[in-house]
Formats: sequence, structure tokens, C-alpha cells
Amino acid sequence: MILRKHKIPFHLHLLYQVRRLFRREHTFVGRQRMLILLSATLMAFLGVAANLFKLNNQEEQSFLILHYIYLPLTMGAVLLYFLRRVKVKTAIIMLTLFAQVCSSTEILFCSIAPSQYDKLLIAAGMFLSIVNILFALMAYLRYLPYVLSLMTLSAYTFGVFYNDSPEPLNFLPLYVLSFTAVSTMGHWLVKNTRDLDHENIRLKREESQFTRILHLRRSEVSTYLELAARPREKGETARLFHLMSEKTQQNIVSNLKAYLLDQEIQRKNVAALLPELTPSECEICELILKGKKLSEICALLNKSESNICTQRAHIRKKLGLQTSDNLREALRERMRSPKKS
Repeated sequence: MILRKHKIPFHLHLLYQVRRLFRREHTFVGRQRMLILLSATLMAFLGVAANLFKLNNQEEQSFLILHYIYLPLTMGAVLLYFLRRVKVKTAIIMLTLFAQVCSSTEILFCSIAPSQYDKLLIAAGMFLSIVNILFALMAYLRYLPYVLSLMTLSAYTFGVFYNDSPEPLNFLPLYVLSFTAVSTMGHWLVKNTRDLDHENIRLKREESQFTRILHLRRSEVSTYLELAARPREKGETARLFHLMSEKTQQNIVSNLKAYLLDQEIQRKNVAALLPELTPSECEICELILKGKKLSEICALLNKSESNICTQRAHIRKKLGLQTSDNLREALRERMRSPKKS
């Protein structure tokens, strides 16, 4: 029996390869860099192709060799990334450096003996250099824009002083200011973006650990916090409670029952071991045994400090304590040794 292999349609195969390519980078920064790499490569290819078609007169033939060298280098950097020989960050660095060398060389040649057309080429080269720097910034490369700016400004400055023409020299401060501003602001923008990204990763990691510890889903955590925030009406409590899974509901009810039972047992023990105290004084003793401070006791019982202090004084008097005796330690001792009372 001969099994025939089904031939995959070309568009499905292409779609599969594109998805596989985009899944290659697992982080947000990696995917962003890959998009920048593909976009910069496409723009470089279209730009060089357009220039090669237009460079047909004799005085522009000198730039043909430069473009013939630049295009294979660009495609080679992308190919190395696709073959997994270099990382996406390295490929972008190579791509931007090749582009900046090409534009800086054109600026340098045009600045030596500029014609009217050469002046337009210089302006275009400076603009493309800024675009190249923006590609580096969008790829979250903080320090590369400084290198690219220095390359372009050095080529322009050398051409200006070599030619000794006042007209290009007037634009030099403007170009220096523009490249410096773009590189510096981009540097801090990238830094702040990376810091926010790291903070976001840290918060997600803490959230994941928090939900794992509580054995709750993210939606259940928000519901739990809403229930704990303030007292709610019966219907609203039921609505929030039913947003949780059945297991979570059982765990909450079971834990609350165990806690309330423990509190009730402790309350009865305090009342039984300190029969001379009133229920209100026993309640204060329970909070003192839990290590609550005076301000916390006042807040929990909704009483003033003078009222609590008066009742503490009555407790100390009924227990026969001296001024130097610690009330909490005396209550602990009474709980441990009930028969001595």
C-alpha cells in the first residue's frame, strides 16, 4: 500500500513560517527588535534599489560601488540572524552601522566639492542618519545612537572644514544640536522604558507567586480583596462569593469556621480563668494577649483611650498586680497556671 503525502498549499506554508519566525523571540524586547530588523532591511533594500535606478549619469557613478557593497552587507547581517549565527541585537547593530557608514561616506564625498545637487544629497544623508538613529532607539539600544551620531557629525565636520565654505558651516551647530538632542532624549527614553519593563516583569512575578501561595486565580484574588475591603450587603456578598470556584469557597468557609471556633474557645478560656473580670475586661485581656497596642485596642473596640486605660487599671487591681508588673506577662502566666488563681 502506497501512502501519498498531502502537499501543503504555499500560502499555508508561508503563514506557518511567518508564525514560526515571530515565535522565535520570546520577550517583548526581542519581538520588537525583530520587527525593527525586518523593517530596516526592507527600507534599506527599497532605498538602495531606487537609488541604483536613478544613478545613471557620469557624476553619480562614484556612489554605485558604495551601494553595491552596502546592500550585500545588509542582507548578510539579516541572513546571519535567520541562520541563528548572531542574535537579533547584534544583527541590528551591524545593520545600523553599515547604513551609517554608507550615509557618512556620501556626506563626506558631497561636502568636499559640493554642487547644488550634492547639497541636496547632504541634507538627505543627514535626514537618513537621523532615521537610522531612531531605528536603533526603537530597538532599545541606548548607547549605539551616540556612536552613529558621532560618525555622521565627524564626516560632515571634516567635509565642511576641508571645503572651507561658509554656507555648510552655518548648518553645523544646528546638526550638532539636533543629533545630540535625539541621542540624549532617546537614551533616557530607552532607559525609562526598560526600567518600566523590568518593573512590570517583577510585578507579574510577584503576582504569580501571590496567587500560587493563595491557590487562587487572578479573578479570585480581586474578588477576595473586594470582600475584605469593607462590609457588604447580603446579596452583594453572595454575588462576589459565587465568583470564586467551589473549592475556594469551601477553603474560605472551613478556615473561617476554624478561626472563629478557636476565638470562641479562647474567649471562654479567658472568661473561665478570670472570673473576677467583666466581659468587657475579658475582651481587652484577649487583645492584650494577642500583642495589640493601646491604639489598636481602641480602634478594634471603638472606645477612647481613657476608657481603655481605666479598664486596664481595674484589671490590674483585680489581678493584684503592682505598678512595676507587666500586664501581658501576668495574663500569660495566669493562662499557663490556672490552678494558682
